[in-house]
Amino acid sequence: KIKVQKYNTLKGYKTLFKKKNKSLMTFIIACSMLQASHAMYYGYSTIIWESKGLSFLKVGILWAFAIAAEVILFLKVDKYFKSGLIFKILLFCASVSFFRWIFTYLVENFFILLIVQTLHGVTFALTHYSMIFLINKKIEPSSKLFVQSIYYVLNGGIFITIFTISCGYLITYTKGDEGYLLMSLLAFLSFILLYFKGNELK
Repeated sequence: KIKVQKYNTLKGYKTLFKKKNKSLMTFIIACSMLQASHAMYYGYSTIIWESKGLSFLKVGILWAFAIAAEVILFLKVDKYFKSGLIFKILLFCASVSFFRWIFTYLVENFFILLIVQTLHGVTFALTHYSMIFLINKKIEPSSKLFVQSIYYVLNGGIFITIFTISCGYLITYTKGDEGYLLMSLLAFLSFILLYFKGNELK
């Protein structure tokens, strides 16, 4: 198991970037990028869908489908998830994320959007589960809190803030939904990062 640092100290942060921990940091950054690729969706999807003529009820149903997919995955995944597949699973999550945001950009039909929304079970839930699973299985107990804190700071703080603001600018100066293309690019970059730099934690 990987030992990083028990406490949030400067020494602990430096340890993360040492050569022996580079694959761990790759996974943290890649998963954080995948979570941050939801910035456009979380921040602006309701506004965009309503501007395209979807009723408030239909928008609510779209959100409900995504949450249902997420809940179902969390209920079932523990039975089938295997440690040896985590690298391939994250590549799969990155691929699905890329196509989800492309489809969300292209599709306006409500019923097709319902299908696209079920991908939330992969793009958010499976990605998050994989990262927490990795922390639980491959990190020393004394380092788990520290590594998980880094993960949350990146995905829920720094990255998603940057890309929420970026999507806001895109909405202001374009027709509105080009932010999804930025999100698909972010997912693609996450895939590239995992593919070339993350295989040591297979």
